[in-house]
Amino acid sequence: MKMSDPQVFITLKAMAKMIHFDQSHPNKETAGLLIGRYDEKNNSLYVEDIEVGDQRGTAVHVEISEQALVDIVVRMSQREDGSTIVGWWHTHPGLSSFMSSTDVATQRNYQNLFEKAIGIVIDPLKFQKTHQIEDLDFGVYRVKNGEYYRIPYQVIDAVPFGLSLYLGKDHAKSPVSYKVDKKKLSEIKKRLSALEDKIRVEDLNAMKAWIELVETIDEVPENSGNPVSKIIEEVSKLETVVRQHYAAKINKENKETFFSSVFLMLIVVVVFFLITGL
Repeated sequence: MKMSDPQVFITLKAMAKMIHFDQSHPNKETAGLLIGRYDEKNNSLYVEDIEVGDQRGTAVHVEISEQALVDIVVRMSQREDGSTIVGWWHTHPGLSSFMSSTDVATQRNYQNLFEKAIGIVIDPLKFQKTHQIEDLDFGVYRVKNGEYYRIPYQVIDAVPFGLSLYLGKDHAKSPVSYKVDKKKLSEIKKRLSALEDKIRVEDLNAMKAWIELVETIDEVPENSGNPVSKIIEEVSKLETVVRQHYAAKINKENKETFFSSVFLMLIVVVVFFLITGL
C-alpha cells in the first residue's frame, strides 16, 4: 500500500450486491460502478453501494453501454446523500482476481478522474458452487507507473462480524462467542418473500444476497456484531415502509370514499327538496 492510497472500507451490502448481480449472469464477466464517499481528513474511502446498467459480457470481456453510463450519472445527480462514484468493479469468472492490461488502463482513467479511485476484481465462480466464503476471490486494486497492486480493505457495516476470511485473517484462531441462528435466517427469508412485490427489486436482491452470505457462516468472531439481528432489523424497516405506504393509501382511499359519500348525500338532499317542492 502506497502513502497516497486511501484506507478502503466496503459495506457488506455493496459486496452482496456485486455477488448477486454476477450470479444472474453466469460464466460472463459483469461490471458496475462503486458508489460511496471519500473522507479527505482521514484519507478514507467508503464503498456503500453499487450501480449497474445494460452491459454486454463474455467469459473474458465486459462493456457497459454508453446509455447505461449516462443513466447512472443522471441517477447519481438525483441522490441527496452526498455519495459519488469512487471507482469500478468487475468479475473474472474462473480466472482469479487480477488486473489485465485493459483493466490497468481503465483503472488509470478512473484515477485520472478521481485520484483516490479504486478497482475491485472478483472471481466468484468457486464461491457460487460451494457457497463458502473462503472460496470467494475478492481483491481491491490501484495502479501506479503502469503496474497494478492490491491494497487492503475492511468490510464494514452495522454487522462487522469481519468476514475474516475475506480480509485474509486467521478465522480459526478467532475466539467465537456467537453461533449463527440458521432457523431465524429461514424465518427471515419467509418474511422477505412476503415483500417481493411490495419493495424495490434492488432492495430485495440486496437482502437476499446478504442472507445468502450470512448463511455460509456458522460462527461469528468475538467482539463482533450479530449479523442475524442486523438482518432482522433491516427487514423490519422494509416491512415498516410497506405498512406505512399501505396505511397512507388506505387513508387516501377512505378520504375519497368519505367525500364521495358526502357529495352523494348532498345530491340526494337536493333532489329530495326539488321533488317535495314540486
